[in-house]
Amino acid sequence: MIEKARQCGPVFGGWPDAEMRLLEAPLMVMLGNDDFIRPENALQLFKVVRSGRISILPVIDQSSTVTRSDWVTAMRVDFFDAA
Repeated sequence: MIEKARQCGPVFGGWPDAEMRLLEAPLMVMLGNDDFIRPENALQLFKVVRSGRISILPVIDQSSTVTRSDWVTAMRVDFFDAA
């Protein structure tokens, strides 16, 4: 599955910045510094949207929703409660 996700990245290419700026709802960007999405790419997305929260978690990867579900769930609840 991870390999398939990596293969989709170069094909998709993302959404244009102008389209992302149209988002009205706050955006939560959460990833680990060991994730296959690079922190600098997530930061670039967050700067374009400019509404929401970015969390780059130390020593965490895409499996953190399972291995650190308590931590991730608490952050999600906090985000949605604040919205």
